[in-house]
Amino acid sequence: MSNSVNRFGLSRTIPSPIKRSVRQRDRFGCILCALPFIQYEHVDPLFCDAQAHLVKGITLLCPTCHAKVTSRQISKTLIKRAMENPKAKELKKVSDTLLFTENHPTVKIGGVTFEKCKTILRCQGEDIFSIAEESGRYFINAKFWDSSGKQNLTIVNNEWVVQTDNIWDLEVKGNTVIIREKFKKPSLIFSLSENNTLTIDKIDMIVKGVSLVGDSNVLKVDSRSISMVDVSDCDVVFDI
Repeated sequence: MSNSVNRFGLSRTIPSPIKRSVRQRDRFGCILCALPFIQYEHVDPLFCDAQAHLVKGITLLCPTCHAKVTSRQISKTLIKRAMENPKAKELKKVSDTLLFTENHPTVKIGGVTFEKCKTILRCQGEDIFSIAEESGRYFINAKFWDSSGKQNLTIVNNEWVVQTDNIWDLEVKGNTVIIREKFKKPSLIFSLSENNTLTIDKIDMIVKGVSLVGDSNVLKVDSRSISMVDVSDCDVVFDI
C-alpha cells in the first residue's frame, strides 16, 4: 500500500478547510512552542487508524517538536494535554526572526524597490517602516495594520510578531507568510529571499487614516500611485 494513504484508503493530504480550522483553533503556532512554521499531526486517532480528517483529532507542531513526537521523546499523552491549552493561544502571539546578510537589506513593496533607504514610511511624525544599522548589522522595524485599521504585525529589530487575536488566519508557505483578515482576503503577504530581500507582495492597510494598498505591481499611498520604480539612498521616502 502506498505511504500516501492509510489502510482505510485515507490520503495524507488534509483538505484546506480542515487545516484552516486547526490553525484557527490552535492560534497559528506549534502547541508546544508557538513557532509559526508548523506541520499537521494526527493525534487521536493516529493517521494509520483514521477514517477521516477530523479537526478535533489533528493539531499543529513545528518540525522540531514533530520529530520529537515521532521519536517518542514527547508522548501522545503530553500532546493531548497541550492541545487543551496551545502555547500560541496562551501567548496570544506567534513570532520568528528575519535573518539578514551583512549587506543592506533590499525592500520591495508593490513593485517598488527600495535600496539603502533609512525610512520607507513615516506617518504623522512616526516611523512606520525603517531600517537601522548598528555595528555592521541591519535591523528592520515596522508596523502593519489591516484594511480596517487593526494592527496585525510588528517587526522589532528583525523579529516579526503577529498578534493572533487580531487576525482571521495565518499561513506560512515556504518562505512566505500570509495574513488574512477574513476569508480569501489577505491583508499582508511577505517573504524573505536570499537573506537580503524582504518582499511585500500584498499590503492592504490603514494607518492613522492613511491607506496603503499594494500588490506585486503597484503601490498606492492614499491618492498617489507608484509602480515599477527603484528608490535608493533616501533618508525618508514617504512622509505623510
